[in-house]
Amino acid sequence: LRGARAETEAIERVFSANGRISRRLLDADATEPAVFELAATAKYLHFACHGIAEEYAGQSLSMLVLSQPKHVQPDNDGLLQLRDLLHQWRGRLASCRLVVLSACRTNVGPTLSDDAPRALPLGFLFAGAPAVISSLWAVDDESTRVLMSDFYARLLAGETDRLKAFTAAKRSLRSKYPDPRR
Repeated sequence: LRGARAETEAIERVFSANGRISRRLLDADATEPAVFELAATAKYLHFACHGIAEEYAGQSLSMLVLSQPKHVQPDNDGLLQLRDLLHQWRGRLASCRLVVLSACRTNVGPTLSDDAPRALPLGFLFAGAPAVISSLWAVDDESTRVLMSDFYARLLAGETDRLKAFTAAKRSLRSKYPDPRR
């Protein structure tokens, strides 16, 4: 995705400007095993990719589309699904501070009895992440790049409250893009 590449490049520049090291998995390198391995030590885990939110017979089929392998294997089908997070990632994100799902409709899924959607954020929280940022609708590439780079700039500049940093970045974005879906 062109927009995802531009977004991760912008975020990488923010990390570099703040003296932080980042690692990006792009194209064929963004495999399930590579993401699984990197996730174990990541402080921030940012996904800029396609997100799919579907359900069938009350079951969530929420997933992130990663690199598609030449040969599909049980641990590498190119799809990071909610069920993968729930069954294989338990405790994997113990050192992670935040997961950002910068993809379309990542917080959409069948609603549980407590009104919480059975969607990807649930899986990342179950895997040990203390916080997840996700979306309810399709995201626009340009405004998302601006939002995410501003958010990380605020966070890495010393704002310790993730919600405060994200809210400030959203307010700033709204002055440039009044429609939150654009």
